[in-house]
Amino acid sequence: MLLRNVVTGLIYGITLGIAVIVSATMVGAREDKRSLHDFIAGTEVVHERL
Repeated sequence: MLLRNVVTGLIYGITLGIAVIVSATMVGAREDKRSLHDFIAGTEVVHERL
C-alpha cells in the first residue's frame, strides 16, 4: 500500500497532474476499474457485495 501511494504521488507530481486525468479516464473506461497506480503496484480492484 505504501509503495502504491508513494509511486502514485511521484507520478502525479512529475507529470504535473496529467496522470490524474489519465487515471480517471482509465477508471471510467475500463471494466475492471483499474487505474494507472493499480497497474504499477500490481493491485486489483475488488468490489464487496453487502
